[in-house]
Amino acid sequence: MVHRRRPRPSFFAPSGQSSRYYKHVLIQHELSTEVHAGRLYLAPVTNPRRVLDVGTGTGDWALQFARQNPASSVLGVDVVPVKSAPTEPNCSFCVGDVEEDWQFASGKFDYIYARSLARKFADTRSYLASVYSNLHPGGFAEFQEWITELRCPNSSLEGTALQKWNLGMLQAFKRIGQELDFIHGYPSKLAEAGFVNITERRYPVPVTCWAPGKRLQRIGALMRQNTAVVLEMYSETLFIGVLGWTKEELHTLMHNVRNDLLNNNIHCFAILMTVYCQRPMPLNSSSTKFPVSGTPVSASKAR
Repeated sequence: MVHRRRPRPSFFAPSGQSSRYYKHVLIQHELSTEVHAGRLYLAPVTNPRRVLDVGTGTGDWALQFARQNPASSVLGVDVVPVKSAPTEPNCSFCVGDVEEDWQFASGKFDYIYARSLARKFADTRSYLASVYSNLHPGGFAEFQEWITELRCPNSSLEGTALQKWNLGMLQAFKRIGQELDFIHGYPSKLAEAGFVNITERRYPVPVTCWAPGKRLQRIGALMRQNTAVVLEMYSETLFIGVLGWTKEELHTLMHNVRNDLLNNNIHCFAILMTVYCQRPMPLNSSSTKFPVSGTPVSASKAR
């Protein structure tokens, strides 16, 4: 497991303790909640006794879940210590790596949540098998990641600095062996791991404030902030360190990207994808498929 919203530090300059990184984490948390119409999660869990937040980062999700579910015991795990102490009596944090072992677990969970881990696991099947084995039968797991290649309903993104930067980021990630859109493959891998009731939701999220309506305007403003922070955090390492750009080339591109982020005539969006699933009950029990309540950002199904 890696720190939520922070890929391997050997390729990325920002420290998990930097103020810019924490700003990014907080925006991501607010974005996710806003996109999901105020909901912290989509899986139809009811009164889970033990909850695990994988890659807890700043611990905001774990603390909010604990506050909303006082009967639940919530554990946030990450590879580095959480900066702040838990403020809810039913929430705790620990250091652990779900890619290596689950000794921190001390028993099975009723619900496991993982959001914005930001990189593909070295062995995804092994990771999902660990999630499965650490769930009680009938328990749910939920995964949420960004599909980061920008989409556009018209030609307004074509030839822009924003598109050039986005495609350059994806190229750099691929060159270092990472695929940011790895969640595409989760539904089939979850089925292979033995999960049932696999449900997928995709939410088109505007990158700036071009979409109509107050809610989409709020989401667009948050996404603009998020993109601007990512631009500052990762561009130098990826474009200069991986792609071999000069500083002058990168600074010119970043200047033009900042201008594009203020241009509401560029109608682009990213996809936030959530997948949840259930460990089946024993054969002598019944397992029911549950519907998801809540309204996507757009009624259209983005692919």
